[in-house]
Amino acid sequence: LIRYRPGTASIPHIDRYAELMKKGQEYYKGFHKDKIKRLWITLTEPKMGHALFVENEVAYNLKKGSVLTFPSDVVHAGCNVGHEDRFILTVTGYYG
Repeated sequence: LIRYRPGTASIPHIDRYAELMKKGQEYYKGFHKDKIKRLWITLTEPKMGHALFVENEVAYNLKKGSVLTFPSDVVHAGCNVGHEDRFILTVTGYYG
């Protein structure tokens, strides 16, 4: 669960899943980053200033409960440049 307070943002980044990769490789020799899937779920109604940037695309005005996913090797960032708190939930898993 992530809380973005007004005036906050995550810097553009690529998810590395370092801890998940370490633990996964301990238990399963065939564990590979390409099989990791992250769901990005908005928990608040859309408000001015709430946005998710995925490379050159922008997701905004997303209804509460919207679920997005994108490849782990793309640059992305989130922000809340509005006036109300923004909550998102990320769920990370592995599919084989």
